[in-house]
Amino acid sequence: MSNAERQAAYRARRRAERVRPMDRAVYDPQGLQDVAELEDDMAELRAELDATKAELAEANETIDELNDELIPLRAMKARLDELEGEQHYGEITQALRKQLEMAEPERNEAFIANDKLQAELAAAKKGVAKSVTRNVKGATTLRAELKRSSKYYGQTEVGELFPVSIVAGGEYVVQGGPGGQYRLKDVWLWAVDTEGKKTRLA
Repeated sequence: MSNAERQAAYRARRRAERVRPMDRAVYDPQGLQDVAELEDDMAELRAELDATKAELAEANETIDELNDELIPLRAMKARLDELEGEQHYGEITQALRKQLEMAEPERNEAFIANDKLQAELAAAKKGVAKSVTRNVKGATTLRAELKRSSKYYGQTEVGELFPVSIVAGGEYVVQGGPGGQYRLKDVWLWAVDTEGKKTRLA
């Protein structure tokens, strides 16, 4: 090729390699950090909620077991009340009453533990709700925009952003929008603050 042809070919390659400004992902460390912190908070609260539920279930099982044990003891107590005047059953009566007295405090402790776990469960649920509200109304929310290259393009208006969340596992990790779920390659992710400032995430 002549020198002019080589220069023309070089300029053509440069134009093909150049990325348009609108296609260049904007990296916002603060926006990414806000989203990551919200997801960590929600994961931690969900773990606490699951642990409290497990403890509550165990406490309920203990109460059921104690109630089952108290049924025959109460029957014996009723029978002993009938025989209370008979001296022959004095020692048996005393032993059974002692066994019943020992069972009652244990059951009461189980009920107290159950009440405590119920309060902790309510507090954990309140914490999860507060975290979700913070994610929706806080400093930064996560939104998505369908790419032109996606097979789902056309489900929304051009440039329309819709709220989404990210879940772990599988191919369709982006949850939300008219389709309900998308792949990462189908959307651009945006961080939007309360003032309406939008930052596209890499």
